[in-house]
Amino acid sequence: MKIFFQIILLILLGKSNCQFDDDPKCTLSKNCRLPICNCDSKDLPIELPNRYHISDLPQLIVLSIDDESLDVKSYQIFRKLLENRKNPNNCSIKATFFVSDSENTTSYCLARNLYDNGHEIAISTVNYTCPHKRCSPFFNFQPWNYEKWTYEILNMRERLNRYAGIPKSQIIGFRAPILEPSSDMHYRIISSNKFLYDSSLILNTDDIIWPFTLDYKFNSYLSNNGPIQRYAGLWEFPVPTYIDLENENVKCLKLWEGHCKYDKSVKGIAKFLRHHFLRAYYNNRAPLIFHLSAKWLKEFRIVNETEILPNVGYANKEKTRINIEKKEYTNLDGLIKFVNSTLEKSDDVYFVTARQAIEWMKLLPRIHKENISDLINNYLFDNCASKSSSFDGKCSIMPKPDYDTDESLILDDDDGDKLRELLKISPIHKGMLTDLQTEVLFVNSFVGYFLLGMLITLVLIIIKDRYF
Repeated sequence: MKIFFQIILLILLGKSNCQFDDDPKCTLSKNCRLPICNCDSKDLPIELPNRYHISDLPQLIVLSIDDESLDVKSYQIFRKLLENRKNPNNCSIKATFFVSDSENTTSYCLARNLYDNGHEIAISTVNYTCPHKRCSPFFNFQPWNYEKWTYEILNMRERLNRYAGIPKSQIIGFRAPILEPSSDMHYRIISSNKFLYDSSLILNTDDIIWPFTLDYKFNSYLSNNGPIQRYAGLWEFPVPTYIDLENENVKCLKLWEGHCKYDKSVKGIAKFLRHHFLRAYYNNRAPLIFHLSAKWLKEFRIVNETEILPNVGYANKEKTRINIEKKEYTNLDGLIKFVNSTLEKSDDVYFVTARQAIEWMKLLPRIHKENISDLINNYLFDNCASKSSSFDGKCSIMPKPDYDTDESLILDDDDGDKLRELLKISPIHKGMLTDLQTEVLFVNSFVGYFLLGMLITLVLIIIKDRYF
């Protein structure tokens, strides 16, 4: 009997350490391999054949744009940035838009037009606002719980499907509002609802990291509230910080932040962005994602210019001068200058969507059998040179949004069922709901198993002392 209890004890102690031992280090070509898995690393995720050097790989750039809503003014800015610009293979440059709908001001017709032009429509939350108390300006702010995150994410996806006619299967990218993720809550939601990737984590390193999957725990150079649990097959496209041109120790995440120091002229902005781009181009050729804001791109200043009017028929009359006020979109023009100069100087740089960048990584193992140029043209871009695009803002008739029915939007998944049940609960009882994430962390984490093992061990010791 003593041997029996000793065996039970060893099994339980082993079980209590199972979670810890079950977190092996991610190792390329051993326990993680493209196209279904990639480790978080600056290193190239495959071994290139002898005929290729890393400089033979294309440099992919993702212009990712998010803001409170997609309106006409934003669309005009995007049109000026993207229209009539071609990648080296003569395919139009692309961008990714993380769409929100704060105050119900997004134009779903324009979202559909961007989608029809080959740009990626991904999502943020319906309300583009801080989900945490630490970043909220309101003293009595209640942080988002699992119910709130579920509503915000799935509702935004449903709106784009219902009002813009974009298939849910094509809305597979997510970014937390103002890059403030939820630890595991939003990752659980997007993983269970067949999203391909998240782009909410911030790189706190000088290196550009390749997008990676959340099959394993990742390194600690991510500076915000990342997930603790693992989500096999879910990609993370981390956002790198910008580095000061004069002081490499100074980093900033957003071009519009005060401590992000650079020359704010058109030329200065282009120079600053190019410096950021070269960090990847002259090193590991990892896909580089730029975090941009429609609000920042729409900023302008009034410039006074003097225009001389022609003196028709009055040769000796003094020329007439008038002052004209013009809007100068310095930020937008600086970005355009960077895009133009990059396309002119390099024949191996492509502006693509975040989804295309991840698809390119999945194609990398095929380099051993196929040419890089064939992979780019036949798979990454799908022979798009023959396709035309139009930014006329016209689209097929879309149903008029009915925001009064938001809470009854059809959510065809387990989280949707959970949400519908929660929506039936009164506001008083909603506040008493236990945060599901706390429950998940307790049940699934090492701490939960360890405490359970210790409790059972204690019971066995008491039984042993009393009866044996």
